[in-house]
Amino acid sequence: MSRNYTKLAIKLLFGQAEQCAFPGCRTPLVYEDRGRKTVVAEIAHIRSEAPGGPRHDPEFVGDLDGPDNLLLLCGVHHKPVDRHDAIYSVDELEAWKKAQAEGADGGVAIADEDAVRFIRLSTEERTAIDRLARLAYRLEEAAKSAAAALGDINDEYRRAHDKGYAALGIIYEVDDDGNKSRVPSSSFRLPQTQINEFQQRFNEAHRQQQVRVRDFAAQLGEEVAVLRMMDPGLGHLAGEALGYATAIVNDLADAEQLATDLGGLEATLQTVHDAARERF
Repeated sequence: MSRNYTKLAIKLLFGQAEQCAFPGCRTPLVYEDRGRKTVVAEIAHIRSEAPGGPRHDPEFVGDLDGPDNLLLLCGVHHKPVDRHDAIYSVDELEAWKKAQAEGADGGVAIADEDAVRFIRLSTEERTAIDRLARLAYRLEEAAKSAAAALGDINDEYRRAHDKGYAALGIIYEVDDDGNKSRVPSSSFRLPQTQINEFQQRFNEAHRQQQVRVRDFAAQLGEEVAVLRMMDPGLGHLAGEALGYATAIVNDLADAEQLATDLGGLEATLQTVHDAARERF
């Protein structure tokens, strides 16, 4: 179920605790090893926000997702407290919370990114992430289609070149010493008018394809902007995709670089998805 925690509420909650609230449990809320800190605490509701949930009170008028109704426990004690709510009353949990705060000695300061991990994604945020993935897929498919169309023109040019070279038969050139060698295909040029015709076709196709692909890139940018307004953390991660989107538009004629750009876009969106999945 979606939670409506605010980042401020989470920070206030940790500011009132250092260890698991279960009596006698000394498990720290933050585990530190090798110079790295990991928030390992879990949040329990004293009164459930869901009808039928642990200790749900339909007459409670306070903020169900506010720090006064939340309790920090370790992973061992969170599940029993919620699954056996008949033996863990509201009064008892509030007594635990009071004792936890009294022994907190200033509590624990956690970083913004750690606080955000406790905040579940809203329906709107999930929808924005889904739209972002769909737009990225359309951008990728449009770019691949554009690259294939441009590749077809290049292939046609090479076939015309090879055909023109073959029509001349075997051609030799003689150097200053009288040595004779066959003229390689790379030295052959089609008539300039024919070269110009292919170049014009390629340039026009490239322009048209860029317009189409750029439209998908612009839509992707708009969706990133929406996500940034709803969730700055995820929006920042998604923002890295914009550089790849711009590169994709510019690299349609360079198959190798385009593949690199597409790979970067996919990797960036996977990072966004992984970060979002932690908050489902």
